[in-house]
Amino acid sequence: MTAEEIRMELARRRMTRTELAREVGVSANYMQKILRGERDAEERRAQIGEYLAEKPRIKKEMRGIS
Repeated sequence: MTAEEIRMELARRRMTRTELAREVGVSANYMQKILRGERDAEERRAQIGEYLAEKPRIKKEMRGIS
């Protein structure tokens, strides 16, 4: 999975880079570098792709709206 594809999937899921970093066990700073293309991290991007493929998108509830 490319950095661009990961960024697009995060946007679709309304998930932050920090949340993704925590889920896959890397620092938020390292995740930022991966997503900016400052680190190749091919194996880590593959791991992130697997995580995103396995975890279904969860629709966040809108709070305070009835």
